[in-house]
Amino acid sequence: MSPHGYEEVEHTADLALHVWGEEFYSLLDHSAQGMYHLLGITMNHTFPAEWTFKIEEGPKECMLVDFLSEVLYLCVDKKCIFNEFIFSKFDGNLQINATGFRMESMKRMIKAVTFHNLEFKETEFGLETTIVFDV
Repeated sequence: MSPHGYEEVEHTADLALHVWGEEFYSLLDHSAQGMYHLLGITMNHTFPAEWTFKIEEGPKECMLVDFLSEVLYLCVDKKCIFNEFIFSKFDGNLQINATGFRMESMKRMIKAVTFHNLEFKETEFGLETTIVFDV
């Protein structure tokens, strides 16, 4: 396994990412970094970016898709790329404070994060899953 907490895996029509982390929040972080990798993102370290958003607490699968969908939106529409996420529970939601930089370039597009075969597995090292992205 890659030391990054994610690795691209083959998928017939779309893009897929195998992600793992010691706990759920580290898996969320690794999934965002892996998605940026799939997109071929280059950061512009001259222009910092900060953003705060919330997702509803619920099943892990829904939280992961909601989190990555928001991160994808911020990447594509706001041109923000985040390399640090701070997670805190707040009033039935998960609040995410994200810091990073503006995007300089992107090599490929992702249309959506999907629920296709999305399932979490507990391992001796933490959690893992495979995420499929619609391209």
